[in-house]
Amino acid sequence: YLLYFETYGCQMNVSDTAIAWSILQKARYSWTHELCEKHKASLKIGVLGCMAERLKSKLLEQEKLVDVLAGPDAYRDLLRLLSLAYGGQRSSDVLLSLEETYADVMAVHQTPEGHSAFVSIMHGCDSICSYCIVPFTRGRERSRPLSSILEEVRMLSDQGVKEVTLLGQNVNSYRDTLNTPLIINIHNYYENTLGGLKNTDKLYIVNTLPVIIVFNLYHFFCVKTGVTLNSGEKEHLPAQSGSSRVLHAMRRVSLSSDFITGFCGETEEDHQQRLSLVREVGYNVGFLFAYSMRKKTHAYHRLQDDVPAPVKQRRLEELISVFREEAAKVNMAVIGSTQLVLVERESKRSSEELCGRNEINVKVIFPKTDLPVQPEKPQMVPITPGDYVLVKITSANSQCLRGHALIHSSLNDRKTWPSEHLLSEQTISC
Repeated sequence: YLLYFETYGCQMNVSDTAIAWSILQKARYSWTHELCEKHKASLKIGVLGCMAERLKSKLLEQEKLVDVLAGPDAYRDLLRLLSLAYGGQRSSDVLLSLEETYADVMAVHQTPEGHSAFVSIMHGCDSICSYCIVPFTRGRERSRPLSSILEEVRMLSDQGVKEVTLLGQNVNSYRDTLNTPLIINIHNYYENTLGGLKNTDKLYIVNTLPVIIVFNLYHFFCVKTGVTLNSGEKEHLPAQSGSSRVLHAMRRVSLSSDFITGFCGETEEDHQQRLSLVREVGYNVGFLFAYSMRKKTHAYHRLQDDVPAPVKQRRLEELISVFREEAAKVNMAVIGSTQLVLVERESKRSSEELCGRNEINVKVIFPKTDLPVQPEKPQMVPITPGDYVLVKITSANSQCLRGHALIHSSLNDRKTWPSEHLLSEQTISC
């Protein structure tokens, strides 16, 4: 039988796919990238992930579009669900768990470029924001034991992965209650929260491994800015300086955020204040959306979705425009600098160019060429995905940086070179 699973395109669902694929692979399923015409009669269609519960009635019962539905805590049940589907019965399991973290499932990562991967460290969210459906589709917060996280990251490192993104609906609530703390929290920020190994401990330990760790606050739209949130929770965002010049010298020059336009009761003045914030902060990356009300949320039961759709869309377009203007200014400020870049792939627009990301996750595009491995050495080596290279930035826009590569590098090399001796074009030509 052929099985096609659709998972909606976000990072957490990419991670979920890796977990589900690990379970299916052990049952001798194989991965395919294309479906032949002759196999359509035997095709079984399944939908996995956090929206399965929300769309269950429509997909499975009303329109009968799929054979299998599995929620985010039901991947261990896939083989049973499939056996029912093969017998001609539509099947589903969308129950949420208070315990499931898939800690013992070593995810099989589909990483075509072989250099980056997502690793889930927790599931669910207890911050019941008024607009957000995540607590109802992903359940309560549960943290994966640190030992299993380290095992997966080590496995990925052994496979050649250079960058790991730690995922969770609200990862700064991570709590490993199965282990005792391995180091002392100097800044005991979580003193009011019960539990064992804490978020800061986790980051310290994982960062001892030979990969880049991206600490991903994957809590949609919830920008933690040191102000009191709806739940009474207060978070700390260490800006360190209000000066762009000083922040650049400190190498703290990247901020990203999420914004919603047209939330319940939002006025034009509210919208202008949002634009003012974007202009003032100067974000590198933003995830921008028009508000869409979700059933089961506080807003659905208590508030009115009273901003007309055309107004939401117009405000979103204005926000995108301002965001791009400010992001372009931030990116242009690094023209002339030398950036460490992790190479990802060929550029989508030209096979003669390569694309990668720098240390603050901004896209960098540069011509494909052979490079020296060491300064003042004649040996030239091609650039391949997964390599680190130093790139001299020559131009920029709101979306990316452009430049030309100077030399092969590594994380260790980048950390040991004094800033005043970062390789220049003159050094390379010696």
